[in-house]
Amino acid sequence: FQTDIKTPVTSCGFGSPQLVRGEDLPRAKSSPDTPNIVLIVMDTLRADRMSCYGYPKETTPNLDALAAAGLLYEEARATSSWTWPSTASILTGLHPQTHGVVSDGRCYLDARLQSLPEVLEERSYTTVAFTCNPLIVPNKNFHQGFENFDSYPTFRKSDVVLGTIKNFMKQYAGTRFFMYLHLVDPHDKYQLTDTARDRVG
Repeated sequence: FQTDIKTPVTSCGFGSPQLVRGEDLPRAKSSPDTPNIVLIVMDTLRADRMSCYGYPKETTPNLDALAAAGLLYEEARATSSWTWPSTASILTGLHPQTHGVVSDGRCYLDARLQSLPEVLEERSYTTVAFTCNPLIVPNKNFHQGFENFDSYPTFRKSDVVLGTIKNFMKQYAGTRFFMYLHLVDPHDKYQLTDTARDRVG
């Protein structure tokens, strides 16, 4: 799997330089005991407009099917109302006051904190991220622990990255992987298909 991310081993204008040692490890196989993990963040999607959370119109049939086959959390809450601190909490399990990503001026994820992809990588997971939100980028250190990190400097719709995601899943089928998807489609006007228009009116 190819990525454009390069980790320079040079000093920079802030922080301490880190020496990163790369080594080749065999890919571990997924199994019922160690299944693949796909974590999807749907930025700005309101729970009270999802039919699986009681909205009267059938707005989210695919998510409803996923919820029916799995576990639906009814009391989940974000640690913050905006992207940087919430995402840092998702990736570290820490409150914003603990991980320190709390404002525009303090939006860099501290490399000394252990991230979810780092924990999973230690357990032989291949780690990959696809982010459609231009705030979740390597220069804020959100790529920490990901073997591959696909980001872009502007908002992207899901369909722009879907082909790359499918290629990754085909290439790594049977391999134990953690995939983080940060989607942003609700940020923009939704283009209704005829089927969706008939369903929601």
